[in-house]
This record gives sequence, C-alpha cells and structure tokens, in this order.
Amino acid sequence: MLAGIETDKATVDFEMQEEGFVAKLLFPEGATEVPLGVPIAILVENKEDIAAFADYVHGVTPAASSESAEPIAASSSSAPSHQSMTRSSDSGDRKFVSPLARKIADEKKVDLSQILGTGPNNRIIAADIEEAAISG
Repeated sequence: MLAGIETDKATVDFEMQEEGFVAKLLFPEGATEVPLGVPIAILVENKEDIAAFADYVHGVTPAASSESAEPIAASSSSAPSHQSMTRSSDSGDRKFVSPLARKIADEKKVDLSQILGTGPNNRIIAADIEEAAISG
C-alpha cells in the first residue's frame, strides 16, 4: 500500500500499480491535503537506481536521473469522489456538498445556499449542516 485516500464515505488504500521499487516518497507519512495530479513518489525498475534519488526534490531535476524512473501521481481515477473536490465552489454557482451533508440538510430543512463549507475546496460537510442547524 502506497497511500490511504480518505473521503467523506470511506478510506481507500492505494496500491502501487507497477512493479518496481519506491526510490523516494515526496510527501511525509501521514501528510494530508495532497493535491490531485501531483507526484507522491518516485518508482524505479532497478534497485540500484534508488540511490540516485536520495536527494531528489520535487520540481528540481536530479543530478543523476535514471531513465527507468517513473513518478507516481495521485489521480482522480483512484478516488472518483475526490474529482468534485478539485473544483472550487467560488468558480461558479454550484456548491459541492457531501452526500451525508445533503441528507442532513434535507432532514433539518437547512438552506444549502446560505452555508459556507469548511471541507476541502469549501465543500459543505455534515459538520457545517449541524452548525447551521444549531445557530439558525
């Protein structure tokens, strides 16, 4: 397992899709809020190539790179529910609401247009609905 992807509904384990060795993890263990499409690790085919990435920094070309190195990036295909979180609710009229938050809002008759979400990319989550129900 390379990473655990946490959504409002579940945590999904992301396993390496290719054969090889992890030469470098680009985020520390336990890191949160890792953007989609950003490399999270460097995978190499040969164990001998691992040392070439010991001092690798993302965005800077390593001095001794290997042609067999392949960055592994978090992708929306690994966690389809994250796809909607990459869009900002500020970019249009659409608000992103977790399914649980939508259900609670319907039950408590809370107007979603009056709530500013505190989830990733201003997504409205269940805690936001509970807060609005208490204060409103």
